[in-house]
Amino acid sequence: MSCRNWFWFAGAGCACAWLVVMVAYYKRRNILKNEMWQLLLISAIAILWDRFTGWKGWSVDFVIPFGILAVQFSVPVIAKINRLEREEYLFYLVQAGIAGLIPMILVWTGIVQFAVPSVICAGISFLTLAALFIFCKKDTMREFHKKLRM
Repeated sequence: MSCRNWFWFAGAGCACAWLVVMVAYYKRRNILKNEMWQLLLISAIAILWDRFTGWKGWSVDFVIPFGILAVQFSVPVIAKINRLEREEYLFYLVQAGIAGLIPMILVWTGIVQFAVPSVICAGISFLTLAALFIFCKKDTMREFHKKLRM
């Protein structure tokens, strides 16, 4: 590989880092919203890097499921540390739970080659959503109506 090709990799890496930091800066006031934006952005960047470096599938096999799990586990921790009310974090937890079902769809479509992280992610997401609708149904539905203007 020539030196000119490395220039494009380094430039793309700098651009990706700049984009991630820029989004973090603009969304710094709401850490949970920032976290959801970062999940979306980093997943898209990982898929693009995987695609343009010769598709190996590492982005859908590992980055997406582990990223979603990191968000799902960190939302309650952030809510506890910042002493957030249930209404302030519930919708983001539901969003992360719904996003956690996407890796299972990727397994069913055959896109994922190493299915263990995706199955674990989808299982935890399903259990999280089920727990929210069983134990916090009223609050969860109220947040859905409020956020989605239903």
